[in-house]
Amino acid sequence: MRLDGVVLSWLRSFLTDRSQRVAYAGELSLLVELLFSVPHGSVIGPLLFLLNMANLFEVIAKHGAWAHFYADDEQLYISAPALRAEDTIRQFTECLCEVEAWMHASLLRLNPQKMQLIWLGSRQQLDKLNITDVQLLLTTLLPQSTVRSLGVILDSPLTMSSHITSLCRSGYYQLRQLSGIIQSLTPDATKKLVHAFISSRLDYCNSLLFGVADQQLKRLQSVQNAAARLVTGTRRSDHITPVLKVLHWLPVRHCIQYKMKMYQMNCM
Repeated sequence: MRLDGVVLSWLRSFLTDRSQRVAYAGELSLLVELLFSVPHGSVIGPLLFLLNMANLFEVIAKHGAWAHFYADDEQLYISAPALRAEDTIRQFTECLCEVEAWMHASLLRLNPQKMQLIWLGSRQQLDKLNITDVQLLLTTLLPQSTVRSLGVILDSPLTMSSHITSLCRSGYYQLRQLSGIIQSLTPDATKKLVHAFISSRLDYCNSLLFGVADQQLKRLQSVQNAAARLVTGTRRSDHITPVLKVLHWLPVRHCIQYKMKMYQMNCM
């Protein structure tokens, strides 16, 4: 595919003839011409940045690793048995060293202070690990029990319990805030606010909860039930299933199953 004409002119105008200055204490710095980068906060900026980073995937794959990128957030993975942990660390270190060299040559910077390390696996495999810290790029990293990835909290055995705890805490907090002003809201406004602050959180990346223990999903279902009662004014003693049907809300488990089915259909 070739870009020319109006499209090429548009991209050229977007990426060139940019300048910036700093405002501090009521004073403005000198205007400086920008030779690199794209405007911060732009819609197309992350896409252009990823196009610039595309070759880095080949560098990572050369070391037997995988990667996920989202704008300037990078996640590297290596799969190996627990008994090969030390060899895997060496492999991972070599990969990171070459990644850092590639980024330096591309006028980018890898920040070791923001790096996090987590072991993922079954509890039986995790119990076999005896590595307490890892030296990566002159930085000593302690393996974390949980890490946050694009708003999702991952725990080492992938039970998703930490993520669900965070969702429940946030959901109940929002419900308490809404309950204090519900008398001043119309039913339609209440429903929109519940969708914005609660349903959206329950639906976000919910496919990751497929196969999670029933007890964990019941905690999320309790949040949805409380939200449905708030919208409809239903008492706690009333059965919730008819209320969900009136609202046309799928229960949490069914929402997850629906999302998985949609993925399967899109992949066919």
